[in-house]
Amino acid sequence: MLGRPKQFVQTLPSSCLAALVRVVRTATVEHVDSIEAVVEQDLVGKLVKMFDTYNEDEELRIEVAWVLTNVAAHRSEYCELLVAVGAQKRMVKGAESKNRRLRDQV
Repeated sequence: MLGRPKQFVQTLPSSCLAALVRVVRTATVEHVDSIEAVVEQDLVGKLVKMFDTYNEDEELRIEVAWVLTNVAAHRSEYCELLVAVGAQKRMVKGAESKNRRLRDQV
């Protein structure tokens, strides 16, 4: 099942995705190596896509924003990666959200 992570992730309901992102978020807060893993496993682009795909799920978007801000805070090169995948455009949209928690996170 995990041999095809892209297809696996795409089939998950948003509640499962939120749980998955929470695990990644917790890992990136507690362990610097986890931030490296998020980047090395090419999860940054997938997280940005999740931010767009599940725009009706504010909790999921907050969790994704949390991970992306952790990545951005880790290294300047990662900020460049976030710009390359268009994360800044999504964060601006998040900053315009009616949800205060999402605005605060981005």
